[in-house]
Amino acid sequence: MGLLSDYLKTLRSDFTRETYASSIKLVAGDGDTFLTLAKRNRRKAEDRLIEYVVFHRDKIRGSTISARLAELKSFLDFYEVQLNWKRVKSAAPPSHMISNDRPPTVEEIRTLLKYADGRDKAIILCMASSGV
Repeated sequence: MGLLSDYLKTLRSDFTRETYASSIKLVAGDGDTFLTLAKRNRRKAEDRLIEYVVFHRDKIRGSTISARLAELKSFLDFYEVQLNWKRVKSAAPPSHMISNDRPPTVEEIRTLLKYADGRDKAIILCMASSGV
């Protein structure tokens, strides 16, 4: 058994295990080989990650790249290998928020209350006051 499989055994969820295993394989190739490289030559490991980011930044969303890097970082942190993640992430595209969630305005709440019955008014006011 390798170091990557030992690390994956420490993760609680089967889904997380599968996700981390595939992400680490996509980013670093063989996890054990990359871990050895990162221990021996930190700069070369960082350069390899930057090459991955630069190659994929026009093909994959920034949030996906950030998530994959975070999963690899977790693996390296488990074995106490420190890389300059600020340098690596500087090559990544920005992550954009997809949703446009916002709290309702007072006018929107008043409009809802105008057409709601007693129970609905209580629910709307409870949700609005609790931030739901």
